[in-house]
Amino acid sequence: MSLPNKSLKAIAQSQKKKHQLIFAAMAFTVVSLIFSFFFGDMGLFNFSKMKAASAQARQEVALLEIENQQLLHEIQLLKTDPFYVEAIARERLGLVKKGEIVYELYGAPATRGITALVGAVKKNSEFP
Repeated sequence: MSLPNKSLKAIAQSQKKKHQLIFAAMAFTVVSLIFSFFFGDMGLFNFSKMKAASAQARQEVALLEIENQQLLHEIQLLKTDPFYVEAIARERLGLVKKGEIVYELYGAPATRGITALVGAVKKNSEFP
């Protein structure tokens, strides 16, 4: 028994369908790869976001290192410099030495048209 012969037209059509399927599979693969390249978990857009976050984290680390060095320097001064300790006590805690006089100056608002000049008090109406 012999197999029926296919016509050249039928063979060409089957080869055309095969080529179309291969082309469709390749096109789908290429589109998937391109989509993954841009939008995937490790895609270009995610990479740029991660790169910006990394740069910001590096900047924060650099600032924290500077702050850490300043704090270490302040700790060293507090351990070794009695004048620095005294200055800190005066500034932050408001401490004074025995026998010192503390003057507290407050800004007084001008009331009822009176202006204070150097050593004198005059009414505003006397000035042009």
